[in-house]
Amino acid sequence: MFNTGCRCEKPTKFLRMEADFSSDPIWCDICSSNLDLPTLPLSFELKNELMKWILEYGKWLDLNTDKLVNRAFELQREHNEWGLRLFLKVESELGNQYCIRFSPSTSVETYIQRDLF
Repeated sequence: MFNTGCRCEKPTKFLRMEADFSSDPIWCDICSSNLDLPTLPLSFELKNELMKWILEYGKWLDLNTDKLVNRAFELQREHNEWGLRLFLKVESELGNQYCIRFSPSTSVETYIQRDLF
């Protein structure tokens, strides 16, 4: 098993793929450490695809006003669908060495809930 560099006492095989601002897309699913994508056993091409996906995260948010943009639901859905396609590639490349899950973005729903109260 590859040492992920997370904060767990022992190397873990439980990973999560999740987009967030200014972070790599793979996390330890136990301690929530953000893992360094270049060190993970994935192809160069897939790592590039993942970084393109990450750079598109949050396009449904206007960070200057802290509000949702027009088509926010659609933009988030498209991003999550793209992420799921990438996740299947990540899962395939990692094989049974790791147990990885995909965590889609729910920030649109979070913003709507916040604005209701």
